[in-house]
Amino acid sequence: MTSTTMVGPTKKISPNFEGYVTFVPKQAGQRIRVTFTSLKLFHTYKPKNDLLRVYNGRSTSSTKLLRELLNEQTPISLISSEDDGSLTVSLKSVTGTPQDGFVARIEAITPSPMTFASASATSPTEKVKSAAGEHDKPLLLLTLRTEGVSPALTLSELELSTQGTSTGRPGASYPLSWRASPSPPTA
Repeated sequence: MTSTTMVGPTKKISPNFEGYVTFVPKQAGQRIRVTFTSLKLFHTYKPKNDLLRVYNGRSTSSTKLLRELLNEQTPISLISSEDDGSLTVSLKSVTGTPQDGFVARIEAITPSPMTFASASATSPTEKVKSAAGEHDKPLLLLTLRTEGVSPALTLSELELSTQGTSTGRPGASYPLSWRASPSPPTA
């Protein structure tokens, strides 16, 4: 499988369009990867937005929802985690304002093991004042980068330390350490 355009540059989404397609790899052990290279969907009012959804497997059950897309920056790649490697893409247009739709590249890939590549910690871009007892205040943005796809890694430990810094000093750095390990195999 190489490239598929369900709805795209040659015509707009039909008003009230609803449909889905399921992609299944030909070879056992492969997984479907969909890469959206263009997204042009109606998105001004939530109840009337176009609904582009990607599901693990062969159904459109909410328990299998991998991601819902609307006006994200492309390209976006998603890979099936279903045992048979299949992936389902559905599109529903609930408005009479047709848009161009999307363009996606579909590939059957052989997954490589997931490995830890790098980590970084940064301060949030917006400075937020907080007081003792407050909850849900962004203090640290942690980005973990991996390579490969399966089995997924899990974060098993995150240690924050003020060792070697002046506690409470504005602009002080706080060394971080972390460990990532593969998820235990499932039977």
